[in-house]
Amino acid sequence: MSSDTDKLLTRSKQDQQEENYILITGCTHGLGKIIAYKLAKRNFTITMACRNKQEAENYAVELKEKTGNNKIHVIHLDLNSLSSIKQCAEEYKALNLPLNILLNNAGIMDFTSKFDVTDYGVEKHFGINYVGHFLLTHLLLEKLSQSSPSIVINTASIDHFWPGLNVLEDMTEDNYGYIRAYSQSKLAMLLFTDEFNRRYAKSYGVRACATHPGVSSTNIFRDFFLLHIPYMQQCIKRLVDCCLPTAKTGIKPTIFIATHKEIWGFNPENEKNEEKIEKQKKNKKTEQLKHKEKIDDEEELKNEDEDVDQDPHTVYLGPFGNSVAWRSKKSRDPAIAKLLWKKTMKIYELNIKKL
Repeated sequence: MSSDTDKLLTRSKQDQQEENYILITGCTHGLGKIIAYKLAKRNFTITMACRNKQEAENYAVELKEKTGNNKIHVIHLDLNSLSSIKQCAEEYKALNLPLNILLNNAGIMDFTSKFDVTDYGVEKHFGINYVGHFLLTHLLLEKLSQSSPSIVINTASIDHFWPGLNVLEDMTEDNYGYIRAYSQSKLAMLLFTDEFNRRYAKSYGVRACATHPGVSSTNIFRDFFLLHIPYMQQCIKRLVDCCLPTAKTGIKPTIFIATHKEIWGFNPENEKNEEKIEKQKKNKKTEQLKHKEKIDDEEELKNEDEDVDQDPHTVYLGPFGNSVAWRSKKSRDPAIAKLLWKKTMKIYELNIKKL
């Protein structure tokens, strides 16, 4: 990260004294655990929504002891279960707390390669990583709006570049692969982020933002290599820890958003900036088209910018700690996002009636 970015992560004393309320899904391990600790130190009121409630309660005690912040709550959340998702939302509302930030952080990458579905009938990676968070966000939308300006932070991944992804096609046992399934869920999260803003940012005063921690030294990467090369456990652990940015680096985009209220909610200035950026991109593409006429190998130039698109207004760390990140054009396609939204709402509407 550049020194300029590090400076942006420094908060004023006034900001630190303000009351902020965040619900974090999945914070007993990895990035979520460190984020909870960092924000507890900044005096945030934190609600940890976790599958293992006992483990979360133990960590809550640890946080209180280490930070002196007693405003830590624990709610059970199993994103595999729609009834659990609904119960989680109801329990949060029962706390009678505002909700400034919903951090959709929990997720799985199951290396067993076994196809499985959630209790609402969706492939488990797609369900737990994306659909479950989609449903939770909608159940808490009114609470977020009442606390406006507020923000939804969706954890993304560079894996959304995986070739041949189709978020509109249901994954089955016949076409299943765990890497593809994980990648598809992360592509869906990016599409969800953009469509959420188109639909709700202005009317509800709630903004959505995607963050990518980079390829950080977390359990997912260690477990991946240990599964495939189990006889090199110690070597791989040291290699991953040595060569990749630490999880403490990976949390910077999320901490940045959580501590900069000017990003939250609907801000006309942000919208103007995004319109300006889009105009600049169109002008750049026009110049590229003019330049194409002077190049003999037109096919090569066409492919050069076909799959990636710079994301200038989302806090998105980049694959190896870079401050500039790239998203596939598919992840920014409004037509796909709209169709995915409709598909996911059908899942929600069909299953919510059963509860």
